[in-house]
Amino acid sequence: MQKDWNRRHDFALLDDITLNAMLQPVFPGKRVVEAELLTAGLCNTNYKIKVSDLADTFVLRLYIRDRAACQKDYDIFSLVQGRVPVPELLYVDRDGSRYNTAYAVMKWVDGTLLSDVMATGNTADITECAYAAGTTLAHIGTYNFPQSGFFGPGLSIEHPFDAGNATFLGILEQFLFTENAGQRLGDTLSDQLWGFVKTHAYYLDSVKDAASLVHSDFKGVNILVRREQKRWQVAAVLDWEFAFAGSPLTDIANMLRYERLLPGKFEDEFIRGYLEEGGQLPHGWKRTCKLLDLLSLCEFLNAPHPNNAMIEEVTGLIVGTIENWVGM
Repeated sequence: MQKDWNRRHDFALLDDITLNAMLQPVFPGKRVVEAELLTAGLCNTNYKIKVSDLADTFVLRLYIRDRAACQKDYDIFSLVQGRVPVPELLYVDRDGSRYNTAYAVMKWVDGTLLSDVMATGNTADITECAYAAGTTLAHIGTYNFPQSGFFGPGLSIEHPFDAGNATFLGILEQFLFTENAGQRLGDTLSDQLWGFVKTHAYYLDSVKDAASLVHSDFKGVNILVRREQKRWQVAAVLDWEFAFAGSPLTDIANMLRYERLLPGKFEDEFIRGYLEEGGQLPHGWKRTCKLLDLLSLCEFLNAPHPNNAMIEEVTGLIVGTIENWVGM
């Protein structure tokens, strides 16, 4: 479950002088008294920060992969606050004017990563968290846009998706036969996967007009949970840098990617929470989810320097989708 994957980008290691300079716009005259590098995640750099004379804890987030994601975080957090739990943004430097990349300062959110709860094996806790995650995903899906596509500033649709399945098939074909993913899968599996997707692409017809907010990395390492009033609740949804307008089934696919390794009730409770809060599922939704996830899996394989653990794990997931299709 992505445990031994390499980071895509090295951590940005900051000295005290740099940290203090970056925090001056939001905490003028104060200094950093503690800075802990947070090692979860594969792309960006995050520090847990304590500042002189303040009891609160903060996070300094550096957008290493894509500086435009700083603007996206600002736009999405402004949109969903009050409906979807997200950290409170205190400051954003979208242009990287004070450092060589964009960064944000936000309040620390107390909680436990859903992935850590899942690792405990406690079925009662895991299924209760699954239900809470499902309800939160339904809330995310209530934000709709004029058309599907990738966001620009202000959550405008800067790169719209083509009608039908053309965008999906075009990107997948490029991954398999022009870029790196096909080399990692090998010719035989690449051809098998391409034929499989073309045969079953009609399942995507049910979501071709969907244009709601999609987190696109909705999984345990990006969801903080905590117990409130004797029940597990979602405390914050983190890391929105891949968000776009499309189908919520993309997020369901992310959450259920490893369903065979989870307690049997995980999927049931996750979907129950999603439906009870107004989420919609088309006929054949599970197969549609798996098709959508194949694109994400090939994107992983397309990374410049994946390690063997990642290639082996992702290849196994792709093969598993093909082999278990009939039983879905």
